[in-house]
Amino acid sequence: MSDPPQTDPQPSITPIPLPSEGVGCVILFGGSFDPVTLAHTRMATEARRLAEPDAWLIFIPAARSPHKPDAPIPSDADRVEMLRLATKDIDRCTIWTDEIDRVRQARQDEPSYSINTIERARQVLGDHTRLRLLIGADQALNFHRWRDPQRILELAPPIVMPRNDLANSQALILALEQTSAWSDAELEQWGARLIDMPEIEASATHVRELLQQQAFESLQGIVHDRVLAHIRQRRIYTTP
Repeated sequence: MSDPPQTDPQPSITPIPLPSEGVGCVILFGGSFDPVTLAHTRMATEARRLAEPDAWLIFIPAARSPHKPDAPIPSDADRVEMLRLATKDIDRCTIWTDEIDRVRQARQDEPSYSINTIERARQVLGDHTRLRLLIGADQALNFHRWRDPQRILELAPPIVMPRNDLANSQALILALEQTSAWSDAELEQWGARLIDMPEIEASATHVRELLQQQAFESLQGIVHDRVLAHIRQRRIYTTP
């Protein structure tokens, strides 16, 4: 989930496709998903199993400006459809398009702050549902630079996945200590948020390179077959 100023009035909130009752906890997992890979879904389901086994997973495709050079090649509709295809067999899993929808409604053509998304999720779900935010350890290192990080910690305590050299709590605490952004007590809390799971590589950049080369056979076991079929049918990443 990336980070623009709010507009006034605020765009309407997209409903979250969840049961009306019995949802005690949700895990928010945002990203560009350009494209979604098997690593994305495996990371999310394994993190849920270890941290919040009864939670619902909510995949949130990030809003990205079509006028910026790093805008995704696929349309918003294609990214959402790829997510739908990748997650259709995952229990207690849904897709929330509020980031895309609210930027489309707003006058500013900018990405959206994570805190905005979390606060809007809280408005939809009410106080009876706990929120958790799924991030990587590399994102945790820059968390103090996010918009209103303390408010995020209050609303949706992060679940942190290992990344590269940040594979255990001690390594994460030592790295966070170098930022001088957190107290000793807060550093310990960050260490407790890191879950003990093997790192699952999810290089969408490498996947896009293979797609542009039409090396589809190399993507078996990396991209879900249904997603790959959609990409090939729509020729999403193929250079004309």
